Amino acid sequence: MYALGDSCKSITLSTWREVYERTPYVIVACVASWDESSHRMEALLDELAQWYGPSAPVLRIDTDVDRAVADALQMRVIPTLRVYACGVMVCEVTGYLPFSAMHERVRDFLPE
Repeated sequence: MYALGDSCKSITLSTWREVYERTPYVIVACVASWDESSHRMEALLDELAQWYGPSAPVLRIDTDVDRAVADALQMRVIPTLRVYACGVMVCEVTGYLPFSAMHERVRDFLPE
């Protein structure tokens, strides 16, 4: 598993439910340590975490480590970024995009 900044957390199945039930908006990224596009998402996820702060925490699922979470969320494509609102997926973006393009895709689904 590769490390992301402290603003982005890797999760397990037991903490997933706790986080999305407690927080109305959650950004979830499904990545893999062996995937180059996933490595490129590292800075993007940190930027999203800085932009949205505590109003929409950014969680990272490493499919090599957090297989149960990836399976429970039916994450099949790596990398994938999803936005959940009140536990319901409202936006999904597959593949790597630079911050400006990713922000454009997800911003209407998240609080400012």
